[in-house]
Amino acid sequence: MRIALSALAHEGLLDALGGGGFIVRAFTYSEVVDAIELRSVLEGTAARFAAERLVSEEELEPLVAASAALDVVVSDLSSDLVVRYVPLNQSFHTGLVRLAKSPVLERAVANVVTLPFASPNALLASHEWLPRARETLLVAQHQHRLLIEAIRARHGARAEGIAREHALLAQLNLELVLADQQALDRTPGASLLLRAV
Repeated sequence: MRIALSALAHEGLLDALGGGGFIVRAFTYSEVVDAIELRSVLEGTAARFAAERLVSEEELEPLVAASAALDVVVSDLSSDLVVRYVPLNQSFHTGLVRLAKSPVLERAVANVVTLPFASPNALLASHEWLPRARETLLVAQHQHRLLIEAIRARHGARAEGIAREHALLAQLNLELVLADQQALDRTPGASLLLRAV
C-alpha cells in the first residue's frame, strides 16, 4: 500500500504529509489546463509520427473501425450516448498512440492522462447534462475522420495540427462544466474541479 501511495505521490496525484501519510492533491485551474495542453502536444506528436511511419493501409484499421462505430453513436443522440461513446473514443486514442510506434511517447501519454481531467474521456459525462457540450462530440468525430485522412495521406504536419486541436476540445468541455453549477455538481471528480477554480 505504501509503495502504491508513493507512486501516486510521484505522479503528482497525492501530497505527502509531514508527519506521515498522504492527502489527495489540490489542482489549480492552470494545472488542469496545462495538463490538457501537454496531452495535445503529445497526441499531436503521435499523429505526426503515425503519418510519417505508416507502412500500410491495414495499420489504420483500428482507427477506421473505431471511427466508423463512433459515426453510428454520434448520429443517434440517445440518452446512453456517453456510455457508448467513451470506450470507442478510448480505442481511437489508444490506437493513435500505438500507430506512432514509439514506446517512449506511449509512456509519456500514459503518464499525462493520469492527471485530473487530462484524459480524452475525462469530462465526457457532462454531455448528458449540457446540450452545447453534445456539439463537441460532433466536432470531435469530424476531427477523428480528418485525422485518419491526414495519416493515410502521410501528411505529418496536418495530422499533428488536427490532433492538437482535437485534444484541446477537453478545455472547451472544462469551460462548459465550470460555467454550469448543476453540471459541475454532477461531474465525477467535481471536488477536484471545485478546488481547481
